[in-house]
Amino acid sequence: MDKETLYVSVDVGTTKVCTLVGLAHLSGSMEIIGSGIVPSRGLSKGVIVNIPEATEAIHVSLEEAARSSGQIIKQVYATVTGTHLDFSTRWGSIHSPHYSVPISYGEVDHAVEAAYPADMGPERQVLHLVPRTYAIDGLKGVRNPIGMHALRLDVETLCVTGGTLHIQNLIKAIEHNHVKVNGLIMSGLAAAESVLTRDEREIGVMLIEIGGGVTTLAAFNQDSLAAAGVLPVGGYNCTNDIAVALSTPPDVAEELKVRHGTLNPQSARNERVDIKSFGDGNVGLSIDRGDLSRYMLDRMEEIMRMIQYQAKNMGYPAWPPAGVVLTGGTAATPGMQVFARRAINAPVRIGTPRGVEGLPVEMATPAYSAVVGTLLWGARNHVFRMQKRGIFSGKPPKAAMEGEPATVGASSRPISGEVQAKALAWLKERAKRVAL
Repeated sequence: MDKETLYVSVDVGTTKVCTLVGLAHLSGSMEIIGSGIVPSRGLSKGVIVNIPEATEAIHVSLEEAARSSGQIIKQVYATVTGTHLDFSTRWGSIHSPHYSVPISYGEVDHAVEAAYPADMGPERQVLHLVPRTYAIDGLKGVRNPIGMHALRLDVETLCVTGGTLHIQNLIKAIEHNHVKVNGLIMSGLAAAESVLTRDEREIGVMLIEIGGGVTTLAAFNQDSLAAAGVLPVGGYNCTNDIAVALSTPPDVAEELKVRHGTLNPQSARNERVDIKSFGDGNVGLSIDRGDLSRYMLDRMEEIMRMIQYQAKNMGYPAWPPAGVVLTGGTAATPGMQVFARRAINAPVRIGTPRGVEGLPVEMATPAYSAVVGTLLWGARNHVFRMQKRGIFSGKPPKAAMEGEPATVGASSRPISGEVQAKALAWLKERAKRVAL
């Protein structure tokens, strides 16, 4: 592998479909060279409910990404979200008759595979078996057993499963566009890849991704995914409240939320906003921006209460030491950080995607955390697997997180500087035109 390598990620969300094309350099850096961002169709609460409509939206996104990057897209990594995801703790172990032989990647893989839920029905599918901690010959708390000597290796994993129907619908909608799905990753795990720092993952942090249709919680401790959960609420609930309260179409309500919404009613007092409502000729109305803010505030307070309840069910009655990192499109709402800090009584920061070069300022927002993280995750796992096989000795992209794809692959092709320059110019213009 002596060429720069192309990776593509697709985030099929409730409100938008985003495709990113990244170029992994031999130095380990990842450069964004193209994207396609389009409004989502055929989805509800993060899952596909209309395959033809979803396929078409994905097609447009892939086509724009291919055009902007100047590349032919043949294979992608994709995110998975939705309330069909389930999380459980599983244990696996292996025995070796040869104490003198050190533990290798193969033995670790076999121990993790032993944690696979063999009694699982065909309606469920394993997405990830994430190692939490290892034990060798009864010694607990081992972080990395590679190279150690032992007769018994045990591993505790977090098993992430999803509904086979929903996962296969996603794969079909993507592969109907003549591209191969190389791997799937839970959206919360993907977002963590691009927004969390190593110190946060080590000491303990709760990542909360508030998307359009669902909210994903992912708790990290000792640099590993410790627990996770999904709630069937998101930013679209705010949009729906605005639409019902003001008798306005959903697309108008969404525009109101994005352009004029805030979680600080005091800052919006005595400001008027003109809108169009239902009725003959879409009669124009004028509302106080403070009223709009209060509609959003009421809903977000309810969502925060649900988040706290979910965190307790995950085993976190108190927030981790590093507090909470909010990401996802709704996290970009003005006033969110101050509001969330008051609502949950914990340190809060807004997580934006990092770890890549060439990402336009317009896309450096929480809404793109998952798709950027998926790109980094796919590239890192691809390189890691080749390293285990002794094929490649280069550096993976500068981001590290757990969880491996079901299948891997990438395409290697030289990219000209002229193509990259044109792609970035197109990408910046496109990001300005698409509402998040």
